[in-house]
Amino acid sequence: MQGIKREALSAWLLKLPPPASIPSLGNHARFALEVRRAGERFNSLWKEARTISKKLMEEAELKWRSRIRATKVLSVKSNTLFDAFDEDRSIFRDEQIFLAIYDGYISREASAEQKKWRAKKKTERFEDGLLVKSNTLTTYEDWHKMPPGAWLLDCSFINSKKPTFRGIFRVWEGGVLELSESDVQFAYRTRSILIGARSFKLSSDQKRSIEKNAARLILAARRRPNGLLELGALVRMCRS
Repeated sequence: MQGIKREALSAWLLKLPPPASIPSLGNHARFALEVRRAGERFNSLWKEARTISKKLMEEAELKWRSRIRATKVLSVKSNTLFDAFDEDRSIFRDEQIFLAIYDGYISREASAEQKKWRAKKKTERFEDGLLVKSNTLTTYEDWHKMPPGAWLLDCSFINSKKPTFRGIFRVWEGGVLELSESDVQFAYRTRSILIGARSFKLSSDQKRSIEKNAARLILAARRRPNGLLELGALVRMCRS
């Protein structure tokens, strides 16, 4: 076959019949079959391919970082949120975890809307699969667009003499609901904050430290554009 051009040989190989119609496959025939199958597989993948855009590159980067973080979080020994943050802050770098602290009640209209949404269904499911009970829904009024899916450490400062840590909530991904005189967002109570395959709660001491420092924390939160105090600042203030 030394006189046959490479292009002609490839064309001949790819046109060979399937194995069922070949009585005895020799080395060349088996090679031709593998070449053809590889070509068919490549063509099918090529049809499924998308043009690599800047957006796709950014999505790939986020997935890669998420995969690294999910692997890294498994090595953290602490099970409580503040201790895990102190142990390895890098796993929380891209996580949206905030203190939501407030000193006023929601309006009657917002309260009525909350009651209506709770009655719509028994459960809600977040995009990442987290299932929550609708009767745990709470309402945040005029909070300047909380990030969807963000985790909230909820603390009431309505009674300034006795601040109350109410629990962990997650902002619903449905967005902002416009009422006649205000905007509201809903969040659902969760048992813990989920990062990859790990879950983190607050210890009793960490909850008490939020309540103890509530006066300082609410002032710091009010200086943020969205009124939410990021986890790093929260831990630092509660530890000092």
